[in-house]
Amino acid sequence: MDVLKALRARQPAVEFPKQNKDAPEKHYVLEKELGSGAFSVVYLATHKTTGKKWAVKVVDKKSTSAKQMLSEIKVMSMLEHENVVNFNEIFDTPRAYYVVLEYITGGELFDRIIELQRYTEGEAIKVVKQSLLALDHLHSKGFVHRDLKPENLLLSSKEDDAVVKLADFGFAEQCSGHNLKSILGTPAYMAPEMVALRKNREGGYGQPVDSWAMGLIIYIMLSGIHPFQIEENEDKMLDNIERGDWPWLGSNWAQISEQGKDLVAKLMHPDPNQRLTIKQALSHPWIEGHSDRLDTDITVVRDELKKFQARKRFRGAIFAVAASNRLRLAALALKGSQSRDSIESQSDDAGNELADEVNDQHDQQEDVPAEEQPVHATQSEPIHTETHHAHSTSHSTPSHTAQETHATHTVSAPASTSASYPYDQLKTGANWPSDIDPQNREKYLADGEFKTVFGVTREEFQKMPMWKQSSMKKDKKLF
Repeated sequence: MDVLKALRARQPAVEFPKQNKDAPEKHYVLEKELGSGAFSVVYLATHKTTGKKWAVKVVDKKSTSAKQMLSEIKVMSMLEHENVVNFNEIFDTPRAYYVVLEYITGGELFDRIIELQRYTEGEAIKVVKQSLLALDHLHSKGFVHRDLKPENLLLSSKEDDAVVKLADFGFAEQCSGHNLKSILGTPAYMAPEMVALRKNREGGYGQPVDSWAMGLIIYIMLSGIHPFQIEENEDKMLDNIERGDWPWLGSNWAQISEQGKDLVAKLMHPDPNQRLTIKQALSHPWIEGHSDRLDTDITVVRDELKKFQARKRFRGAIFAVAASNRLRLAALALKGSQSRDSIESQSDDAGNELADEVNDQHDQQEDVPAEEQPVHATQSEPIHTETHHAHSTSHSTPSHTAQETHATHTVSAPASTSASYPYDQLKTGANWPSDIDPQNREKYLADGEFKTVFGVTREEFQKMPMWKQSSMKKDKKLF
């Protein structure tokens, strides 16, 4: 059996929605590279018949299974909306998938805000509403995005009338209620109920994780600051997220309307059952334009956003890798004189080492329960932790890089100690021993008094989401 036949036999035959059975070079001419990620490269392409420009994402089969690709394509094929990056068709070659997407020229939304001469709440409302409309369309189809972040909100063009486009559906999944349990996405934008799955697999999540992420994005859009200080210790950041513990950072909030702050607070409620849905957010007074500061100049926020974007890109540059070389070589077949099979063979050799490393990582984690697996990634790159491991294949914008680091999170749940103290003493702080932890005073309660104070056993308390534990501790003046 020759090499190409062996490669075709590696993965089961899959019928993709909108699949074109021809060779991609029959219909498209690949031009300049637009961006790259760990397992994909995006090119500008021209359709040979119509002359229309498209973005073609070349996805490496060594790191993306047919099942993973099908999952993403199924989502994109069901979406058709002005505020969504639309999918046109897919080609399945022996070495790579060629995904043809709407060509977006406006870049990241935050970059456009930075370029504005004058930035107002009215401008922010306009783009937030378009983002919410895209998410509402996704949710109406029964999906949750799961990796909503500023990099995935693009603009259709460089023109003044450009519209927001939601991108990157590699982690999107159909859901019903709070039935999802996979820990994935970008750590800095994960919701409390997803972060809680690091320690307690009895929980779950659903579409409200997108509401939380949208609230975070609006927070940054109105202040230029991330509320969880993502440059600091990641474990601490995730613990704060799980507690739903966030402040109004920066001096810019004094200029923001109460309506704007109210929407942020309701989207970032730690309890997913009390958090606004995306549809409810669309009916919020701030989105409907009932702000008393629509024309208030908040250009100072633009300067903070500029710093935010610069820090994000610096982190990305540090961890950029050469994994996309294989994909660039594969794409040369559409641009040069060599045959696609020949170029793809060369590209396979160029990428074997990285692919083997990825496969080894998968093998090592195959039988490890999700709650015991390390969380992979920096705060600005997506991660995926579940029984069947998958890397994001959606790198449709130039801002995506192949950064991936490893941070193992230590699980530390409050537990009883050998020493115990009366509730009244712990509550008031009178005569505290020097070794007491003021943020976890409940663990110094005797078991019997613990249930009297909280109404649940210590074991039941430890199984609760961290935000609920924190709320109960604050109510009892133990936090």
